[in-house]
Amino acid sequence: MIPTLIGDVLSLDELISLDEKDDAIYQQIKSAPPLQRFKDLLTNEKALNEDWVVSLIKIGLVDNDMATQMKEFRAFWDSAWRYLGKTLYGIDYPILPQLDSYALITGKFLYVEYQTLLLELEAPIAIDAIRQLQQKSYLWFAATDFHYYEAIDVLCWEMVDNPENSVDDIISLASQAAQYYLAPGFALLAKIANSCGRRLAAHQTHEKSLCYATGYVATEKTEKILPISADHINVAYHFNTFHSANRYIRSFDEAKNIIFDNMMNVLSHNQSSHPFFVDKKETMAHKIMTAKAYIDATYGKEEGEHDLAIESKRYSLNLACFNRLTTTQIVTKPRMA
Repeated sequence: MIPTLIGDVLSLDELISLDEKDDAIYQQIKSAPPLQRFKDLLTNEKALNEDWVVSLIKIGLVDNDMATQMKEFRAFWDSAWRYLGKTLYGIDYPILPQLDSYALITGKFLYVEYQTLLLELEAPIAIDAIRQLQQKSYLWFAATDFHYYEAIDVLCWEMVDNPENSVDDIISLASQAAQYYLAPGFALLAKIANSCGRRLAAHQTHEKSLCYATGYVATEKTEKILPISADHINVAYHFNTFHSANRYIRSFDEAKNIIFDNMMNVLSHNQSSHPFFVDKKETMAHKIMTAKAYIDATYGKEEGEHDLAIESKRYSLNLACFNRLTTTQIVTKPRMA
């Protein structure tokens, strides 16, 4: 039977199937009283067995009620996430305040499934259209539903390469990385926004300039929050350093100057202009000041000294939005064990 599509991806029910072992665990869980279903199973250190965790993830993907109940056991999923880092890299994965460990582990599972199918697709063998669709679907859900960094990264660049995807949708996806992964996320948003700016036609002045302004915003934010992003860097880059993962950034000042010049060049070739950018001959110091006015108007000043959460709102890349800048402030609540 040909699967039903949600847009151009499979639904999770069609994508995930339980094998005999998974189903046995599923039936065992369902047969237990609701309040006791996971209390014993997810408080036992033996449950950190990799096969057991994978089965639980698959069960959660096909049964939303089960997933909701499992998420309550944060301590278990935090332990499983740390254990995964220890298994793969010899170091515990850190716990992120912006994203729960259940989501991280599930996103990792889906991304690994995507990678497995990707290797098959690259092999010199015949792969049917359904396998290609499965591969695309694993990536989609890992990125959009579970916000796994590598999946967001790959999907963003695939969307950039496809001219049928709107710049609005691409930047909206990249903004998820900024929301959950601090410096690595804002660095990705900067790269994606700049690429979108280059992709747009020359006459799309406001859209191009907003893309570059977003790139400038993201670059400045990256520099500002880099000192408090160690855990997010370790998760996003798997214990590689920020600079080894972003070799294109020789200095933040240089990166910001290049982006701002791109934005000014766009505006200087069009008769209309935004009030922030009236004087095309302004000095670089003034450029930075006017860009900062845009940054503060768009993202506000929500940084805390220790615990930082940033929400990048989805917006429409048009003149109305360019003139209607809003601020967003999120306060991260303490995590409960």
